[in-house]
Amino acid sequence: HTGGWAGVALPHTLHDRTPSFVSRFTFHVSRFAFHGPGGRGQRYHGPMPEFSDDAIVLDAIPYRDRHQILSVLTREHGLVRGVLRGARSGKTPAAAATQVLSTIRTTVWQKPSAELATFRAVEPVRPSYPLARDFDRSAAAAAVAELLLTFCPAGEPAPRHYRLADAVTSELLGGGGPPSLLAYTELWILQLGGVLPALDTCNACGTELVEGFRTHPAEGLPLCPDCAPPGAGRVDRAPAEFLRRALRIPPDELPPAPPGGAVRWLDRRVRDEAHRPLKALDFFRRHAGGR
Repeated sequence: HTGGWAGVALPHTLHDRTPSFVSRFTFHVSRFAFHGPGGRGQRYHGPMPEFSDDAIVLDAIPYRDRHQILSVLTREHGLVRGVLRGARSGKTPAAAATQVLSTIRTTVWQKPSAELATFRAVEPVRPSYPLARDFDRSAAAAAVAELLLTFCPAGEPAPRHYRLADAVTSELLGGGGPPSLLAYTELWILQLGGVLPALDTCNACGTELVEGFRTHPAEGLPLCPDCAPPGAGRVDRAPAEFLRRALRIPPDELPPAPPGGAVRWLDRRVRDEAHRPLKALDFFRRHAGGR
């Protein structure tokens, strides 16, 4: 189930999959999402002012009377933020293609120095609006999109993040457990960003961690009992095994729900690395499957 990728294992389902779904998804992440440092858009400095690409919608917010500002993760060009004109008129296919985690085919016009691109064409490939039928799934979709917006590198291709988003979205639509899929996204976001600490060896002395591990009270790093300072936390065997196994399996092999210890450890790590509130994640924990 793995493939080589920058020295880490890539579950096979993070490769391209684009099944079709038809229904309606009305839950938007725009209340929660962030658009780069300080909430501002990121300039794309690629050599081509116009390109066509597959993309996954991460955010859609109203702009003037009939338009929307979309933030999308493209397969080959990374994060793109721009204006989709007429998207709120309800008279074009674009109006049904801008739901969070929908997969689209789009043509983008991007001036090298411009903050916002222009989406010249949008074609639905895999609408995500079936998620609106389930509150937990729609809330999980918002949290997944928020994590991708927060942690994807801006202004550069991010094919691994795209494959992660594609695989997790497919499982959300296909019936996978929202709590486990959200935890899986948190884990892989940390891994892709190079900030996931070792889970099978002590981060202080390198001793193998056979079962669970202790956690540094300030940094949350996995430690062995001999290296754990006073006040160290603890992650028991079951959550530690979930974390390690989730790095080796595709998302369709996840259990319906992750152990609570794994969720608490992941939430702390992503919040520490985000350096900003993660409002959609907080919403999921309070009101949806994370409660």
